[in-house]
Amino acid sequence: RLTAPGFFDYVDTVDVLVDETQTVTFPLVPVGPAFEVVQLTVTTNVDATLTIDGVTYGTGQRRRVSVSSGPVGINIKREGFLSVDTTVVLAGDSASVHRHYDLQRLVPWVIEVRPVTASVEIDGRTYEPDLGRLIVEVPEGEYRLEVGGELFTPLDTVITVRADQDTLRVRCDDTNRLCTIVREDS
Repeated sequence: RLTAPGFFDYVDTVDVLVDETQTVTFPLVPVGPAFEVVQLTVTTNVDATLTIDGVTYGTGQRRRVSVSSGPVGINIKREGFLSVDTTVVLAGDSASVHRHYDLQRLVPWVIEVRPVTASVEIDGRTYEPDLGRLIVEVPEGEYRLEVGGELFTPLDTVITVRADQDTLRVRCDDTNRLCTIVREDS
């Protein structure tokens, strides 16, 4: 029997050979209530719709919800922002838990390529421009951009996307077989 203040007693049988030293580890469980229901407070930097385990709890910057302890699926959405889709494990040793999420604003990034057959990759993901024009919504930040095709030496660069950015124009020249940025932003 192992006893320690603030912990449940641990009782077990351990076989120890005479004249030998043996290290034994005992799992100690703190004394305290086990909460099957946890008050989860979710806050965001903007009004957004909160869904937990498939149930939508409305829109706002602060939502307080009673949920069972254990893994909880959280989804936070707002049009024009990058969604949050995560799972948190709520321990039963706390009556309430707070989680804050900052949603990132999405920026429409317009890329025009000539000729229209040129391929476009952003951070390793291939996109098919519609008649040489591609519009993707991404959070502000840096992205690896590759533009090229079978007949061209590809443009491989890192581009910083900002909310005030203009259309990015990339031209793949038939003469020198190079793809270059014509105009990045205004």
